Amino acid sequence: MRPDRNEIVLADFKGTECSIISDGLPDRLWMNVEGPTSRTQDWAAIAMVYPAMFRRQALKIEGAISETLLRYLRDDIQTVLKAYDPRLARVPVNVEETHRNREITSRTATGFSAGVDSFFTLGTHPEITDLTVFNVGAMGKGRPKIFERYLRRTHDYAARKGLGAITVDSNLDKIFSAATCKKVNFQKTHSLRNAAAAMASGISNYLYSSGVDYNAVAIQPHRDTAYLDAVLLPLLSTESLRIHSAGSSYTRVEKTLFVSELQDACEMLDVCAGNPTTRFGLSKPNCSKCWKCVETLLTLEAADRLELFEPVFDIDFYKSNRDELLLDLLIGKHRHDRAAIETFDFARKRGVHLPNNIQVTLWRLRRHLRRKAATG
Repeated sequence: MRPDRNEIVLADFKGTECSIISDGLPDRLWMNVEGPTSRTQDWAAIAMVYPAMFRRQALKIEGAISETLLRYLRDDIQTVLKAYDPRLARVPVNVEETHRNREITSRTATGFSAGVDSFFTLGTHPEITDLTVFNVGAMGKGRPKIFERYLRRTHDYAARKGLGAITVDSNLDKIFSAATCKKVNFQKTHSLRNAAAAMASGISNYLYSSGVDYNAVAIQPHRDTAYLDAVLLPLLSTESLRIHSAGSSYTRVEKTLFVSELQDACEMLDVCAGNPTTRFGLSKPNCSKCWKCVETLLTLEAADRLELFEPVFDIDFYKSNRDELLLDLLIGKHRHDRAAIETFDFARKRGVHLPNNIQVTLWRLRRHLRRKAATG
């Protein structure tokens, strides 16, 4: 029996898998957890609230979710998400029953991407017991090879540090792509996706490494949920799981300076925002030319720590193409990014040579002429 056209039904729960009954969506939602696993259906509600709001369909869960979470799902969470993405609409959320599961464990986890934010969180929170790696859309379609690499990296590093390792594989990216007709990417929804994966695992405290500091937090339209995290993540918590933003008191430059003193980061740092498939074929984890790599390299240069990161960056390439890379960042789409602005300010204060206004103007002109020639 098909549901009403204006409804998404999650039913037939079997652990961290359930059926989806709605036209145009995959038949199953699943999260394969390697490690402690949740015994509630809270994860499914968080996984599907954004797709339901985007499709303007009520969300019905034929299972039990947290009483606290349901209250916020029906009110605060949707208010915040709608302000963040005006394309969304408020929708009813209906469940068969609620629970007040207060089963608390001593496990505190954080995602480990080997990036600045994750190294900072790990280095400033000694209570962490587990590292996680989630396949929820950041690494390409399906279960890409790069996910296997990250899985091994996380497990190996956790073993070195005497920590547990939790892996979650999922089809969330496929569901979001189908639900939004590919109009919503991972960056737009990463906090919800990762929170759902954290809920699927049996932990009681999840530290979500912040991407921005408190001064940047804003409930308004944006391309990245990082700007919502300090407000949104606590609303996703339940009686048995606390989720919150870690490191929000510090800027990207401050975190990078902290991480630059860690030997493990010198050997493993991975900040690259390049194409996952392209990155898989690189000899080092970072492409050394994308906007995020260049931001990090400039910060390290200004801090006199650049050479220490030769194992993970192509330092020779950066030095040989430095002016062009910095000009790309200065006039590219990320030039208004808070981290980029902070990085350039820090470099200026440290007396690092940067492209001047004449170089920027000439670069813009050359780029305009190249584009004009390319379009005939």
